[in-house]
Amino acid sequence: MDLKFEFSYKTEPKQSFRVKSLQGQYDLEEKEIVQKFSGNYKLPENWNIGLIVGNSGSGKTSIAKNVFGEFSKINWDNESIIENFNNSLSMEQITYALGSVGFNSVPYWLKSFNVLSNGEKSRVELARMALEQDLIVYDEFTSLVDRDVAKSMSNSVQKLFRKLKKQLVAVTCHHDVIEWLQPDWVYDTDKKEFIAGKSQGAKSSSSILEKQQKQHGNIIKSITI
Repeated sequence: MDLKFEFSYKTEPKQSFRVKSLQGQYDLEEKEIVQKFSGNYKLPENWNIGLIVGNSGSGKTSIAKNVFGEFSKINWDNESIIENFNNSLSMEQITYALGSVGFNSVPYWLKSFNVLSNGEKSRVELARMALEQDLIVYDEFTSLVDRDVAKSMSNSVQKLFRKLKKQLVAVTCHHDVIEWLQPDWVYDTDKKEFIAGKSQGAKSSSSILEKQQKQHGNIIKSITI
């Protein structure tokens, strides 16, 4: 699967008194607002971590859904966290995944999901998804945690997904995770820029970050917003 998409959103505001007044005040002739998105880019072979990053309203969520489908979801009941993992998984697999994402407090494994903090919920969700799904598309990655937790979480999550040879597409507004998550490819919806790494884990992250900072890479010129 490559980063290939072409779609648009159209909004036609009702021609009310306020709408007409605003159009007249700012000399707006358009009767509709159209956002267009398109791109066709080759993802690296054997990638594990992808990142779609950009400010709110830049199209990152829409692009992720258009390319990879709906965001990954899992259900939790009121039983302990470990009871919610698939019955086919061994305790060794479950405890390994929880520990790998930095959720290391064994007594907390007996808690129910709904009493955890936002950061704990994110770690546990990603641990379970990594064991039960092959491709995970995760929205608002690290958006609900402070940046120290985001750094620790990003480092541990990328190691787990590479170890299990699973694929994670993280969607976020935070550019700082590029350094910590060490993605194999990045698509920046603000700069309309796609940067492909070499799919070599941590070795590829520094080059991606340098290109991001220097605004190099393959510029996506076909997207208009």
